[in-house]
Amino acid sequence: MTKNFIIITFFFFSQYCFSQSDINLLLNHQFNGQPLSYSQNYNDENGNAISISRIQYYISSIEITHDGGILTPLNDVYVLTNGKISCQR
Repeated sequence: MTKNFIIITFFFFSQYCFSQSDINLLLNHQFNGQPLSYSQNYNDENGNAISISRIQYYISSIEITHDGGILTPLNDVYVLTNGKISCQR
């Protein structure tokens, strides 16, 4: 009986302590208010033809809200990300 109680208690706490949720960030890149396409040519503000082949940017000042409104700031976290990556689940 005690052995079963210990196993059930361990299982409960291991699920509680290690439960995680994915965090997804969806960015819709635009050029002049229109959806950005990597294969399309655009005109800049001076009328010059440009094409965009790479987008990279840093993300910082990240705060995660969880567990009914608890705010967790991720201080000193800087993420360099590639704007052309798409992950589907």
